[in-house]
Amino acid sequence: AGSNLTKIMPKYYFRTNKDGSYTNDSGVGNDTKSEAPMMRKLIVDSCLFWAETYKIKGFRFDLMGLIDNDTMRLVKDGLHALDPDFVSYGEGWAGGVGSPPSRANTGSVYTKLYPSDTSPGILGGFNDAGRNAIRGGNDQGWGGPPLPGYGFMQRTDADDNQKGVVEGMLKGWHGNVNDPFGVNPYQTVNYASCHDNYTLFDQLNYTLGGGVTEPSIYDVAAASVGVNATVLMSQGIAFLHGGEEIFRTKTTITVAENNALPEEERYIPYSPDHGPEIKDDEVVEMYGKLVSHNSYKSNDRTNSFKYDRKVDLLDYYNSYKAAIDARQYVSRYEYNEDSSGYMNTWVNGNTIGLYVKGAESKQDICFFVTGRTTGTISFENVATSTNRYNSLSWYTNPYSTSSGHLNINEKYLALLFTL
Repeated sequence: AGSNLTKIMPKYYFRTNKDGSYTNDSGVGNDTKSEAPMMRKLIVDSCLFWAETYKIKGFRFDLMGLIDNDTMRLVKDGLHALDPDFVSYGEGWAGGVGSPPSRANTGSVYTKLYPSDTSPGILGGFNDAGRNAIRGGNDQGWGGPPLPGYGFMQRTDADDNQKGVVEGMLKGWHGNVNDPFGVNPYQTVNYASCHDNYTLFDQLNYTLGGGVTEPSIYDVAAASVGVNATVLMSQGIAFLHGGEEIFRTKTTITVAENNALPEEERYIPYSPDHGPEIKDDEVVEMYGKLVSHNSYKSNDRTNSFKYDRKVDLLDYYNSYKAAIDARQYVSRYEYNEDSSGYMNTWVNGNTIGLYVKGAESKQDICFFVTGRTTGTISFENVATSTNRYNSLSWYTNPYSTSSGHLNINEKYLALLFTL
């Protein structure tokens, strides 16, 4: 209510309820009324001004699902006219409420902001379906137990839907490969973790041990590389959370250290016995440590990068570097091609494969990733192959060109080769 915009024109720039009170669908304050002509103009003009004046190359829209489609379409088209390489992306959801079809939610990003697969501009939405499928759902801190979920990478019995959604992500789609959602991979921001919720390492560390027995740190690191190698080899925009390459953890304090604090200073870890009045427990106990699942107001000890982890896990850090380098073989494919005619995915047990036929003079590629169990992938008509990426440096001779069979007998393995 104290905004300068409200002083200019009360009740115009922010959405209101029927009783005249301001809406709070974001969960963090008043919601901008982007559909109001002058608010729309302010948003679009501001984006263009910042991009042109400060040579900014991209924007991220928090809770983009609160902004109307017409405004976001004008932003996308205007920025593309200014700079064809400009990248915008955002969260295709609101706060704790739904987002109607008139707003730039996930559904709209894939259906209304891109009328066709050749629509100009780059405006993507976070592929939360792919994220949940590859490494498990986010914590349920908004009303349920804030414990990490299980995805394809951690399960020995990953269900067909999870595998199908990972296949969809590899093709640049949001959702199951049998029910594709999206026509242009620029719509898709593939990722496994970001600033909210657990780090990928903490998510995998908890789930690979079932919350009972802490797994080998090397297994967790290998699984982490496998997850983000899949993100990097997928069609679409790849997003890596800062620190994942050094296996960032948001450990706040050990249980022993916490118990030694005065009672009034102790952290209260989540417990299923807590009543509904305790909604924002910041930490969850994991193997003798208290780990944050929502660290926006946590201390530096929780949020800092621990660079000694790079030294301790150097082979896996180098595997992250190699995966980023190997992405060049995937990203060279033009996104405005008819992707369905060039790509195929398949599943054998807990191994997922991607084949992309290169257009014109480009090389064909094959990518494979295994979860917690392994399998054998078969393919035909392979004359020669060149291994471009192997996430596990000690794993050698993973395929046989003479028989056309890819033999995989190692968990958490990602492979890319050109044909």
